[in-house]
Amino acid sequence: MLMCLVVMVGCSNNDETTKGENLTPEEAAKEDPQTAAYAPVLKEGRSWRYHFKLITDISLYVRGDTLINGILYKKIYAIDKRLRRDGSPGYTCAMREDGSKLYAVLNGQSEEGVVIDYEAAFQVGSRISLYNNHGQYEDFYEVSKTSEIVTQGFQYKVTRLDDTESQYPFYYVWIQGVGFYTRGIKLTFAKNAAGGDYYYVFDACYDGDVCIYQRTDVNIGAAFGLTE
Repeated sequence: MLMCLVVMVGCSNNDETTKGENLTPEEAAKEDPQTAAYAPVLKEGRSWRYHFKLITDISLYVRGDTLINGILYKKIYAIDKRLRRDGSPGYTCAMREDGSKLYAVLNGQSEEGVVIDYEAAFQVGSRISLYNNHGQYEDFYEVSKTSEIVTQGFQYKVTRLDDTESQYPFYYVWIQGVGFYTRGIKLTFAKNAAGGDYYYVFDACYDGDVCIYQRTDVNIGAAFGLTE
């Protein structure tokens, strides 16, 4: 099992250093999500901020729980003035994490799909499929490289997922504990050269009022050769 490094930069005492070192990944996730083997993406109060051209107040956020087919999910809402001019939130999908996998059920659907398998996504040479906005799987992607980034004082492991079967190859980058580099947790697959949405740009991720990821801090291109 590949360990994900998501740690706070700074000094620590001996108690903090040894905290959780004998826990299983699941226990560690409950004890301290930012040092877990699979850093969880879903957390109450977490939000992902985007912009679309000059529209900057676009976000997805986690609020509350829901049961679908007897399974507990987190509800994901969107604030997007392109879709609702009054800026009111709208329910967009439900998500859950179980072991190393992130699942989603889109609004109006009842069947879930695996958005990403965290463990497989960090095994160089493995091939994985991704869940698209129609509730279907896309072509397989090959894990070509892993690296690390630092933003807002946090260190994150990142992985590059290459589509090697398309006529016009492209790739996604997954930031463990945050989401996709180009679209956060948006379940849309209108691709540009870096595998992102043509229109929306993922800018930042917050836990409440605390920024845990800022796109402008990151030079992913140095590790993966991304073009913005």
